[in-house]
Amino acid sequence: MSIIKKTNKPLFDRFLKDPLWMYLLGISSLTFLLVDSVKGYILAGVLLVLSIITIYNLYLEKTETLHQQVLREFKSLNEDFTVLSEVKLQRNNRKGYSDFIVISAKGVFNICLLDFEGAITGFESDTYWQLTKLSSYDVTKNIISNPMNHHKKSHGIIEDLLAENNIKYIPIQTIVVIRNEDAEIITNSTIPIIKVKNIRQYISQYSDRQNMHTILDEVIGIMKSQVRCC
Repeated sequence: MSIIKKTNKPLFDRFLKDPLWMYLLGISSLTFLLVDSVKGYILAGVLLVLSIITIYNLYLEKTETLHQQVLREFKSLNEDFTVLSEVKLQRNNRKGYSDFIVISAKGVFNICLLDFEGAITGFESDTYWQLTKLSSYDVTKNIISNPMNHHKKSHGIIEDLLAENNIKYIPIQTIVVIRNEDAEIITNSTIPIIKVKNIRQYISQYSDRQNMHTILDEVIGIMKSQVRCC
């Protein structure tokens, strides 16, 4: 998929890594034991509900993959948008991959996902970047390949596929999407880096391009021809 892949840890490991859930449930249980009035039980019940919601947000929600989170965001786009998922791009001997291609009168959006935890740092011209992970016990640093090179390659293939069909001068925007929490990219790259929760709003803010209306169906057809699995 992308250069950096995050293996989904079992849910049990998530609870072991961060024992905050034990404190939340412990406080809620203790409250039930200490109260002796109706109001007290109501307060304890509210505290328990809030604890469960917090546990869900901290642990259970993370089991949803980044791809699923983005897909959920795109489902609320209106019918003016065409969303292609898991697109294997190929032109001549060049191959690339796009997690999502979103097409509308606003342009063509090449959506690339980077699913990781921690911070990635590097300059756009560098061959290798650094991935830093901070856990409760340690800080680990790893050298990774520059992820932007992968995304620029898929961008170039999309441009060439359209150009060979005499479609030029239309906006093509590559966007890197990362998780809402626990992920950060620090770089001088001009490729926008957007959190999942902001991707739909980010795309929607673009203005419609007049030249896109007449060729929209053709652009969609060209991109659909690249779909291998959706």
